[in-house]
Amino acid sequence: MCKGGSYSSRCWQGLMCSTCSPHSCAVHVNAIVTPQAALSGVGPIIPLAGMDCPRVRYPQFNDQVEAELAAAGYQVLAGAGDQVDKVVQLYEVLMTRHTVMVVGQTGGGKSVILSTLARAQTALGRRTALHVLNPKAITIAELYGVLDKDTRDWTDGLLSNMFRCALLGSGAC
Repeated sequence: MCKGGSYSSRCWQGLMCSTCSPHSCAVHVNAIVTPQAALSGVGPIIPLAGMDCPRVRYPQFNDQVEAELAAAGYQVLAGAGDQVDKVVQLYEVLMTRHTVMVVGQTGGGKSVILSTLARAQTALGRRTALHVLNPKAITIAELYGVLDKDTRDWTDGLLSNMFRCALLGSGAC
């Protein structure tokens, strides 16, 4: 809900009220990023008032993603919002972010998208390693690290160690 407090038919999922401009709608959508919105093609920039914003195609990458999916025995779905598009969207997010959280329902294709992205990038000469972590399985201190209040010694958490190992390229971590 936005500043006017009411919804109108112009709202994008109820984010813009009748007193807001299309610019403020974009601000609201940028401020509220849900996993569904992030992976459904909405992203930070949405089409407003009939604007056509076609998806960017990366010829080599898209072709490699399709080849990797076919090689793994999956039916290749290359339409807008389909499997190949989701891999490309994750690729685009990772070009601007150093970490990403992929969430969704059981059987929704999260693992397929992640592994396909890694295999496609590796096949194109960009070494890719996945470091999968379930943050709910450990405490906050174990995840991020902790400062001992008495000695002022810092103990690295799991994320710190994972980033260090990824940076050093050590497979033994």
